[in-house]
Amino acid sequence: MKTNQELRLDVIAELNFAPNVIEGVITPSENPQIKVSAMDGVVTLEGEVASYYKKWDAHRAAGRVAGVTEVVDEIVVKLPGSFKVADEEIGLAAVKALELNSSVPANRVRVRVQEGSITLTGEVDSAYQIEAAEGSVRHLRGVVWISNQITVKPAADTLEIKPQIENAFRRNAMLDSREIGVTVKGSLVTLKGRVHSWLEKDEATRVAWAAPGVTQVDNYVLVA
Repeated sequence: MKTNQELRLDVIAELNFAPNVIEGVITPSENPQIKVSAMDGVVTLEGEVASYYKKWDAHRAAGRVAGVTEVVDEIVVKLPGSFKVADEEIGLAAVKALELNSSVPANRVRVRVQEGSITLTGEVDSAYQIEAAEGSVRHLRGVVWISNQITVKPAADTLEIKPQIENAFRRNAMLDSREIGVTVKGSLVTLKGRVHSWLEKDEATRVAWAAPGVTQVDNYVLVA
């Protein structure tokens, strides 16, 4: 098992390795943009970055590191003067980006922008469309936060949800399906069990959400 200091240094190294997070080469022990602390597998990220995408990518990078069980993201997006964009311009760009993404159903997602924060609302058929909508606007200049409030339309037949998820787990090379239990009540999915990494737990959530008609996923899987 890694010590807290070993885990901290591994996370810093991974942040330095992610080109979207850090610009320029810095030493593994010091990160001028993001401060990293680690305690019993829980990693906390603090500091400032120049775009929402850098914040999102830093969270993902930290979660990839072996030994991380949870990521507490306290990074703040502070836009340089050249990156600041009027809300109306961000809104128009977001609407256009959603229209150009064929994975997002037309005229089903609404956009509201206030002080650089984007709120997405609407109802779609599957969770992957929720992620596709957010992914469409994540890279836009001037964005400081995204509140994704899009919901999934419940499936007419929820009896197929459990076998679809279990079969998807068995096909997934990242997951040990024997260690993850799936229960379904209506369109609510609950996951329990044990996995080996934060990234594996996140993948289990993603797979469960991919089943048509799922409206909520509660992931109580433990990272061992």
